[in-house]
Amino acid sequence: MKRLIREESGMAMGLAVVMIALIGVMGAGLLVFVRNDLEAVVEVNRGQKAMDIAEAGVQAAKRQLLSDANRRHYDKDFSNDCGSAAPGDDPRIGDDWSPGPNLANADCSSSTAKTSIGVTKNFAGGRFTVTIQCFDQPGDVGDVCAGIDESSPETVEASNRAFFKVTSTGYYPADGSGAKRRVEAIFSTVNLGVPKAYFTPNNINVRGTAEVTDVSLFSLGNVNLYGGATVRGEDKAYLNWKNSFNPTPRPTTAAGIGAAGTISGRVANRDYDSATCPKFVKDLAESSSCSSPGRITFPFDYKTQQGQQDQNRIDFLREEAKTNGVYYSSSGGNVYVGDSGDDVEWPADATSNTVVFIEYTSAGGTNKVTWRPGNDCNDPPLEGTLVVYGGDFTLNQHTTPFKGVVIVRGGVYEEGESVDAGGNTCLNGFVNASGDIEIKGNVEPLATEDVVRRPGFYGVRLWSWRELYG
Repeated sequence: MKRLIREESGMAMGLAVVMIALIGVMGAGLLVFVRNDLEAVVEVNRGQKAMDIAEAGVQAAKRQLLSDANRRHYDKDFSNDCGSAAPGDDPRIGDDWSPGPNLANADCSSSTAKTSIGVTKNFAGGRFTVTIQCFDQPGDVGDVCAGIDESSPETVEASNRAFFKVTSTGYYPADGSGAKRRVEAIFSTVNLGVPKAYFTPNNINVRGTAEVTDVSLFSLGNVNLYGGATVRGEDKAYLNWKNSFNPTPRPTTAAGIGAAGTISGRVANRDYDSATCPKFVKDLAESSSCSSPGRITFPFDYKTQQGQQDQNRIDFLREEAKTNGVYYSSSGGNVYVGDSGDDVEWPADATSNTVVFIEYTSAGGTNKVTWRPGNDCNDPPLEGTLVVYGGDFTLNQHTTPFKGVVIVRGGVYEEGESVDAGGNTCLNGFVNASGDIEIKGNVEPLATEDVVRRPGFYGVRLWSWRELYG
């Protein structure tokens, strides 16, 4: 009996079986937890990727607004997207980002309504669908934001700041079988303080019988009026020059001259330079012997035409021209902008949003772009923004007028020089140049709203951002 009690053979096997069973049960339970955790991590990762993709859609919409901030292109009415006789109905740039049914194609050759809205693009293994919507804003004439019954988040006219709502949905993976995230961002346009007038850090010379009407001239150097040259009318862009950049108003809204150097032939109480009271300065901290007000300055941020700020704007305009197929490069010499057969033919469908960029890739004293389309200043004008990089610009006499902005930069090669060649020349707009400006023809301004919407003259700023649920 004692022998049987002390017999333990086979116990180890039993205990091993019991332990294996217990470990199996515990392991199975642990695997359930691990599997659930892994699935949760995978779902979180998918959700984060979907959120990142939705944010990419927001950034794509922001880039679109920098190219085209025409509010009519982001309503629910397709009839104003492809241009019409109505003011402000320039054709939209690129795809249809609006929140309602619109034209099925970007070139406006069809009026077939789309079954889906917004723009959809694949991105980072997923896809986003994004729309841009305008808002009703104070001061609107007519139903500018057609089909939309939502007011802007701030009570401000669109000519000062235009508001847009961007709604972006991100999917990961692209087939929509996984995570989905949706965000809403509101953007507003912002004034960059870019000159809406003739401006150069060098000298401006107005010669002969030139007539500068309704636009002012500004220079960090000198401004000279020769012969019968005149500046007349009202400064349509800056009126009496008082704004957030310049605290000192003039006693008039007449078109005038502001020069940090000297002005020959200036008019009292209209034109200001280093010898007037108030003294014209580039920095309000400069000394002045004048009694209060001692200083008057530019009604814009002239530094936007210097250093990295200016280079960033030039880079953006170059990218804009390349995107739309109107970028041209030259190794040097003369480039003629004109009709068919010339080096550069101005786009027939150009609008105020069109940017044509001509860049010289090598230095040379003969680098010059010449404007010579048509043969009569009474022809309907050609529109857009012309950038000449690395050379001079000449506006020939007896040509189709240019309605827009000419930006001349010498780049790293040489100072650019803008020259209105003698005779009957016409420019409806203004010139920003890094070198001297010579005016020998007739000059008139652009409409303020035309400048506000022009690429490169405004920025886009985030006003609010939120994730949408449900």
